[in-house]
Amino acid sequence: VSKVIRTGHVSSAGVVTLGLHEQGLHYDPEASRQKAPTVDLERIIAKRLKTLTAGLDREWEGRLREEHDTMRTAGERQLSEAGQRHQEEVTRIHQERYDEGHGDGVASMEEEAGQAVERMAALHRSMRHERDQILLEAETLVVDLALALARRVTRAQAEADPKVVARTIRAALENLSERSNAIIKVNADDLKIASRFASAWVERVDADA
Repeated sequence: VSKVIRTGHVSSAGVVTLGLHEQGLHYDPEASRQKAPTVDLERIIAKRLKTLTAGLDREWEGRLREEHDTMRTAGERQLSEAGQRHQEEVTRIHQERYDEGHGDGVASMEEEAGQAVERMAALHRSMRHERDQILLEAETLVVDLALALARRVTRAQAEADPKVVARTIRAALENLSERSNAIIKVNADDLKIASRFASAWVERVDADA
């Protein structure tokens, strides 16, 4: 049995040689550092951070847009409700003012109508009083005129026919009762005729009694 004795040798370059057959098998730290792929952790972290930031930005942008839409919808709804309430309040106030004005107008018109009725009633009473006064004056005037005409007619008839006075007295006496006392007023010119007729009438009545 043969043995191969391997002796180690370390050179100044840091190369470790284990034996004759392992001369090509060595580990060079510098060469390993030069040939090994480098990992840029900063770049990877920055890229990852950028990706995460972009995702968060998109997520927050979506949430903000959704919140904005929600708030805008709520604001528009509140604005619409406020406008509707304002319109209802304006309509209510307008109706109240209209009702108050209508009531005041009706009351004012009723008061004016009442005053007009009172004025018309006073005017009517005044007109009736004036009418009655006019009628009274007219009646007096008519009576005076009738008496004047009667005097003139009677006088004319008496002058034309003396029997007119007698017939007039007879007609008046026929309407008297038996116990009535009559006072006959005649014109002075007809007094003689009336006296003679009255005496004859008294004698006739006494004879009939």
